[in-house]
Amino acid sequence: HITAAEAEVVVRRLLVADLQLRELEVQRAGLAEAFTELTRDADEASDTDQREAA
Repeated sequence: HITAAEAEVVVRRLLVADLQLRELEVQRAGLAEAFTELTRDADEASDTDQREAA
């Protein structure tokens, strides 16, 4: 599972790295995935802030 803002760049790099790559599937993130990404980033930032304050 790869999450990227610019999927085209990632796909190009994967194809260059492995010319035999087959059955690659690219999907746009849904609302649930977007929410998870946003809240995970916020949770990680909060954890970092708490460790730095200690």
